[in-house]
Amino acid sequence: MKRILYITVRADYGGGPEHVFTLLKSLKNHYELFIACPKEPPYWELYKSILGSDRMIELPHRQFSIKKFIKLFFIVRSSGINIVHSHGKGAGVYSRLLKIFLPTIKVVHTFHGIHFDQKSCLPRMIHLAVERFLACCTDYFINVSEGELIDGLRLGICSKKKSIVIYNGIDIPCLNESPPLIDELDINDFIVLHITRFDCVKNSGLVLKIAGEIDKLGSQITFIIIGDGPERIDLEKVAQEKGLKNIHFLGFQLQAVRYLKYASAYLSTSLKEGLPLTLVESMAMGVPVIATDVTGNNEIVVHGENGFLYPDGSLDLAIKYIQDLKSNPSLLKLLGENARKTYLDKFRKEIMIEKLVKIYEG
Repeated sequence: MKRILYITVRADYGGGPEHVFTLLKSLKNHYELFIACPKEPPYWELYKSILGSDRMIELPHRQFSIKKFIKLFFIVRSSGINIVHSHGKGAGVYSRLLKIFLPTIKVVHTFHGIHFDQKSCLPRMIHLAVERFLACCTDYFINVSEGELIDGLRLGICSKKKSIVIYNGIDIPCLNESPPLIDELDINDFIVLHITRFDCVKNSGLVLKIAGEIDKLGSQITFIIIGDGPERIDLEKVAQEKGLKNIHFLGFQLQAVRYLKYASAYLSTSLKEGLPLTLVESMAMGVPVIATDVTGNNEIVVHGENGFLYPDGSLDLAIKYIQDLKSNPSLLKLLGENARKTYLDKFRKEIMIEKLVKIYEG
């Protein structure tokens, strides 16, 4: 039985750690699995519940540690690990350096979003140089969207012959129990859900602007924001200062997908994505998505068929699409049914796992 080490430098909230969790649950009976990740809630304990503590290796959160790398090197060598699969840029540094010192291991790297365009000139050049060097130490690249593959090839950080696109897949969420705090909200309103980690790429400040304009119109539309992160406190202050009564911050919620049971639509304001799990989860629940027309989003949302796409920063269009769905129940139902079909055709977990196993076995 092959031994596989997963590496991620995040185990907090977000789609990346949840994606790794899905892989561990799905492949635990096929391979001997190990994971290197930060010792932080909630995913450290979730990973441990599957693997046990003896197959857990602690790494710092989004930092490179020479001391931890040396420890990782000895564990990989002594444990007979065959494949190292890294998730995200920071994890990719660990995995590809391991390949240099242990050339017999196979390294698979999943990008989960390529965000070099958000960096200033010098940091961008340095990061690109590092990624191009590390690309030479990679046996296989997994891109979570076609747009991500195009970006990777354009930047020279992956090879076409060694690359594949595998969409993130999920199980249909089980929503038997009511999520926390739902009793405190007026769920009779038209609810727009937004799940975020509150960083600059997620651009969640736009949600406040949209909610503010809709509040002026007096529409019975409620915005629920779930998540935590560096910008959360500032945005909560802005909402309070503007007296926005139609927006609720619920903080980080484990299994935030449960709130989709009460959502009429899902809103994404991201500036860039890999392939966002929250949009896939919305589709699985038959919830139409209104999203920025950016990489990742535009491979899930088909405009006018299962949701709507709007150009980044186009406040008026985002508001229009939300109001269109609220005022037209038949359109809302049609887009919801098409969203569900999109999930079944492209984003089921079984499709993702089948493609991934072929890479591991090959």
